[in-house]
Amino acid sequence: MSERMRHVPAEVLPPAARDVQGLRAGLVSRLVAGGVDYATVAILTIGSYIGLALLRFLIDPRNYRVPRWTFGTFVAVGLAFMVLYLWGCWATYGRTVGNRVVGLRVVSRTGRRVNWFVALIRAVACAVVPIGLVWCAISRENRSLQDIVLRTSVIHDWPSSVVDLEILNTQDRRLDLGHAGPTTPDA
Repeated sequence: MSERMRHVPAEVLPPAARDVQGLRAGLVSRLVAGGVDYATVAILTIGSYIGLALLRFLIDPRNYRVPRWTFGTFVAVGLAFMVLYLWGCWATYGRTVGNRVVGLRVVSRTGRRVNWFVALIRAVACAVVPIGLVWCAISRENRSLQDIVLRTSVIHDWPSSVVDLEILNTQDRRLDLGHAGPTTPDA
């Protein structure tokens, strides 16, 4: 392979997506993303219950009893998973699984990824008071109560392909940003 790699442009966004790219997201797109996120957390919560039951069985199969979680226990575990999930996703990537599906990203007032502290406070606020999201339906700026208080925004930001991560430096050599191999054969 030669040192010189050909840069391949990313897929072109559909015209409708291009028109809203970078604009604040409204209620419907946030609700869809939130639905995916709630489903993800529900699967994690139920999975943890099943995992606990299996662990108890493996430790002592003769005296095995099914764990008895009350509804309150399920809610508390789900709430803890929701906060950890939102916090980790927003602080590291700026988007959750639901955000990625819908093409949204949480950004700070400067347009960058939110810091760990703001992500934690936002995660707690969104998990404990999810009704604050409804405010974006009546806000002219499409901002929820959490966005207003923490000075964040949720914008339309469809992720680019891995090909967009291919950046050429001044010597026309590809910088390695985690890509596993060449995107095109040598020319």
